[in-house]
Amino acid sequence: MSSIFTIIQFERVDTDIDNITHSVIKSSVHASYDIMDTTVNESIKTYLKGVAATVQRMTNAGIESGLSPVQIDRLLDQYTNSTKIGEHGYVSITSAKGRLLYHPHRKGEDVSQYDFVKKQLAHDQTFLEYEWRNPGDKKATMKAAYSLKRKDGSVIEVSVYKEEMLHLIDTHLLKKKLADYQPGKTGFIYIIDKNGKIILKPTGSEHLSSEALFDSNMTGFLKQVQAQPEGTFIQPVMINGNKFVETVAYKHYSFLNWTVATGISNSELTESTSDLYGSLITAAVSVFLVIASLLFVLTIRHRKQIIAEKKDYLTGLDNRRRFMELAQVVEQTSSNIYSIVLFDIDKFKNINDTYGEGDEVIREVAHVLKQFESSNVFVSRHGGEEFILLQNDIDEIEAKSIAEGIRIRISKITSLKCRFTISGGVFEADSDKHNLTEAIAFADEGLYEAKESGRNKVVIKHT
Repeated sequence: MSSIFTIIQFERVDTDIDNITHSVIKSSVHASYDIMDTTVNESIKTYLKGVAATVQRMTNAGIESGLSPVQIDRLLDQYTNSTKIGEHGYVSITSAKGRLLYHPHRKGEDVSQYDFVKKQLAHDQTFLEYEWRNPGDKKATMKAAYSLKRKDGSVIEVSVYKEEMLHLIDTHLLKKKLADYQPGKTGFIYIIDKNGKIILKPTGSEHLSSEALFDSNMTGFLKQVQAQPEGTFIQPVMINGNKFVETVAYKHYSFLNWTVATGISNSELTESTSDLYGSLITAAVSVFLVIASLLFVLTIRHRKQIIAEKKDYLTGLDNRRRFMELAQVVEQTSSNIYSIVLFDIDKFKNINDTYGEGDEVIREVAHVLKQFESSNVFVSRHGGEEFILLQNDIDEIEAKSIAEGIRIRISKITSLKCRFTISGGVFEADSDKHNLTEAIAFADEGLYEAKESGRNKVVIKHT
């Protein structure tokens, strides 16, 4: 009787575990989506930043060459009216009070009421995404904008519709990043374009084939994506003569018109559960042993969930989402100061293009940073070649000292073909005065100053 009761209890636990499985798979597709969006944004940001810096240098060169304010005004007016970014993007300059000084269509207009303008005026440099709808547009469209503050407090903004800059994306590099991300031993990722062509699929016999996964019905899958851009589906598949039910999560990335379908084989996640269930049928097992076994199963499954949900696919560090969760707890519960340190690998694109060791360089940096993790120091890969640290109860002086130690250690790495360095920005935040987003933005401004002043250094940002 106790064995029957235990089996019933186990089935209830197994249902709970299935819910965890769905959570793991959904987290996997979200992680893949984040990889795509981060890569796209980094490419667009690099381009827009270059345009903004060109405008800044052009203005400085005009002043140094003795041009009068009227001549510089005419030069900027001509440049902003004639320069196109993509099909509809442009360069504009907004005064410190939020009035458009230079703009191809709206010069003189007060735009201080917009949230994105407020953020641009509050920081030395920003990269923002926001929805914009012109008069006559049926719906808002996502824009990306990079801003750079000038000495007089005015802001250079370079903005563009995100979908118009996709030619900048290195899709081969993006596919490599996605291929490197594999949750679990049997984790699989498929990327399907708008026509149903599979442009990325897993390799190895342990992974599901595209025929098994989509049941030779790609048209039906595409219709499902069109009707519901994010969701899950259950697909019966045959593996080695045995029938399994696999749960697959998918999400459509509209900017590239790609859909990512991903998951972890149920056969992997339920392996220990199935074995234990079978043992209950064939043998008399004591209640206490069953409970201990159940706890063991739950522990294994829970660890798999943690790995899929919280860790960066390449470095093993906490991912950006997990870092923000931890950091927000500090922000909300701490009555003390904390410091944010933002690192960026110097000349990363050149390193990757020349030596092809981009991933290896990122892993080496992560290896050093892991050694500084503690109960009050959180480390994360922030995106691309950027890393972030939150140091609770540590002021800017100590934070910079730690950051300098990290910078020096990384500059001495000799295990790869190339030598490389990092730059860092430090900001000391007061929980009563700064929110987390502001603290990270200020650290980013310190990083920008470090880059602009020669790289391979750490700069403290003061407000």
